[in-house]
Amino acid sequence: MPADGGCAGRRRPALRRNHLPHGRRGRCDQGHGRALTLVKRLQKHRDSLLNFLNVPGAEFHNNRAERQLQPIVIFRKLSFGNRTEAGAYRFAAMASVIETARLQKHNIQDFLLRIRHAQANDYAPLAAEILNSS
Repeated sequence: MPADGGCAGRRRPALRRNHLPHGRRGRCDQGHGRALTLVKRLQKHRDSLLNFLNVPGAEFHNNRAERQLQPIVIFRKLSFGNRTEAGAYRFAAMASVIETARLQKHNIQDFLLRIRHAQANDYAPLAAEILNSS
């Protein structure tokens, strides 16, 4: 550590803002970068952070989303991931379709068979069917 108490390899202005009591200077804090990142993220998402207070039925946590992702993550770990980026994209799309169909209480096997046998111009109505269900 340099004699002035600063970080090695990092230039500091002559007057530092992070003086500690009794004239001591603080050491480099790796948490400072994380804290700065958190502050920036909070500023960026300021308008949506407390959205659950204004929207009836909105949850204040993401536990449901985490629970929905868990089987997909476990499958990916057990199958040693995807071999290509295209394979990862296809797996994510298929997992999304299956989970959406499940949440909309569709028969998943029937829906997947309909997608498999559909012509290209039939995809939009199938997508609308799964997205517009209640």
